[in-house]
Amino acid sequence: AVVSTQSRSRYFFLFYCPHSSLSLSIYKSLFSTEFVVSKLFSAVTFTLSGWKVIQRNVAYPFDFSSQNLYISTDSERGSSDMIYLHMFTFQNHWDGTVIIYFNEDWMVFDTCNRYSNISNIPQERVKIWKVSRTPNILIISCNGREVYKKRTTCQKYFKHDYRYIYIKFNSMDNASDVYSRGKIWCVFIVVLMLVVPCLLLQ
Repeated sequence: AVVSTQSRSRYFFLFYCPHSSLSLSIYKSLFSTEFVVSKLFSAVTFTLSGWKVIQRNVAYPFDFSSQNLYISTDSERGSSDMIYLHMFTFQNHWDGTVIIYFNEDWMVFDTCNRYSNISNIPQERVKIWKVSRTPNILIISCNGREVYKKRTTCQKYFKHDYRYIYIKFNSMDNASDVYSRGKIWCVFIVVLMLVVPCLLLQ
């Protein structure tokens, strides 16, 4: 799965030149309001959060108390690709695993709740998945839409301090392209940057 650098460059230009007549003409000629609403989430996240290329089987320290994990994919439904994410403690104790299957029937696996079918997945090919954790809940969103929310109160998994976690993408992960550490305080900025282009189209 490869993310288009050309399309990202176009988004970058549009976001940083929103008041120029050229940008406005591009918005109006290339994007309908519906397109903007459905697509800009990934562009805003890319602009704000600093995407990094994923290396498989490499541990990245992560603090879920102040960050959300964003993963960009462009795999299609029914491709059998997967996001395959492990979590470990700083002492290298396995904390849990999350897998998202790109089957005809979307499915999520987590080590507390096992397999669960999910629906309401956006139709766009390019998807930004957000993985969030609290001490007792795992939440997965796709392009800004919550698609999975489960309690993680099993005795064996997701029981460690979620502020001190390593994340690691399994070598079998063939869907994840890049990831970012989206700061929770960025949510308000993201909302503003989603709304402003829509107002410009009015």
